[in-house]
Amino acid sequence: MNVDINKTKILFVDDDADVLNVLGLMFQTLEDNWDVSLAGSGREALEILDTKPIDVVVSDMVMPGMNGAQLLNHVMKRHPNTIRIILSGYADMDLVLRCVGVTHQYLSKPFDLKVLLTTIKRIEHLNSLLNGGEIRVLASKLSHLPTIPKIYNEIVHALESPECPIDHIGKIIKKDPSLSSKILQILNSAFFGAPRESSNIMEAVQTLGLTQIRTLALTVPIFSAFDEETMRMFKLDILWEHSLKTGCLARKIMANEGANQITVEQAFTAGLLHDVGKLIFAQNVPNIYYHTLKSAATNHLTMEKAENNDFHISHAEAGAYLLGIWGLPMPIVEAVAFHHRPSNVSETVLSPLTAVHAANVIRHEIANSANGAKPKFDMEYLSSLNIESHVSTWRSLV
Repeated sequence: MNVDINKTKILFVDDDADVLNVLGLMFQTLEDNWDVSLAGSGREALEILDTKPIDVVVSDMVMPGMNGAQLLNHVMKRHPNTIRIILSGYADMDLVLRCVGVTHQYLSKPFDLKVLLTTIKRIEHLNSLLNGGEIRVLASKLSHLPTIPKIYNEIVHALESPECPIDHIGKIIKKDPSLSSKILQILNSAFFGAPRESSNIMEAVQTLGLTQIRTLALTVPIFSAFDEETMRMFKLDILWEHSLKTGCLARKIMANEGANQITVEQAFTAGLLHDVGKLIFAQNVPNIYYHTLKSAATNHLTMEKAENNDFHISHAEAGAYLLGIWGLPMPIVEAVAFHHRPSNVSETVLSPLTAVHAANVIRHEIANSANGAKPKFDMEYLSSLNIESHVSTWRSLV
């Protein structure tokens, strides 16, 4: 089979033949740099994927036999390097939220062709950055790269079914006492403003919602997996509190900007995970990272600058590399990768990156810490979005 390696190979999946015909005609009008395949079902799509390399799969959500979430779950396991995009109508939002763990991006129907192409290019750009020389050199030296939490996989698998009862998710969480305890602690904290103290995990699932529960099932085990004894100057509890506060503020900022529910929840997830790269450094190279932390404090450097001096990359790229391996949605990976330097993104759009960048800066502004210089707002980036005047409003959300 002759395959043109210079073309981006894209597979559209939809059970509506008219939709597939329109998509085929739309791409025929573009420059000759796309190799388009069409499939009328999930099963047909998997057969195509097994016979030729595909760079991008764009699937409808609601299809008979195998829905989009189930298809992309198979794609994630069998073809992990393939970009996975869901197309869905607003009425299917709850189902889309359930399958966030297997999709790189969600686009609403009807979609704009330009938006789809921009999305694909952004993902390809990010993938190229996260597979660059410096990050690969570092990754080859890491002896302890955390694996995606088992309980998170259980929840994602359960949520693939739209009929999954909420009490089933509660039963999964109850199997992990550490996660259960942390979720109840968060529920009863001021972050979520629970009306009364609760010790019931089922009530916690209903109050926080499935998307936030799934995010906590991903994040809490990551923090629990690291040994604080090996980290010397590194305070795990302080990092967790900063991450939680950043996630909550990022969520508020996106909601305040009128973003849809998926984007709001992605901002929360990215905020919780934006500093996970610090854990990777601290666990794998504790002695060098001790020097990094000391250098930042002594020389009044940002952690990003001090890390680049010692590793040639920062915790932002290291964390994004891990999340990219795990196949988290690209808006989350992008937000983690560029939360210090959002101007480096290939396309400037309001996204979870915007919220996480702002939330991280604001949380550092009000933190009582002398560990190096605090990050600053990227005003060039905010100006490109014409939202630099929103900063005072975001600060008030704290």
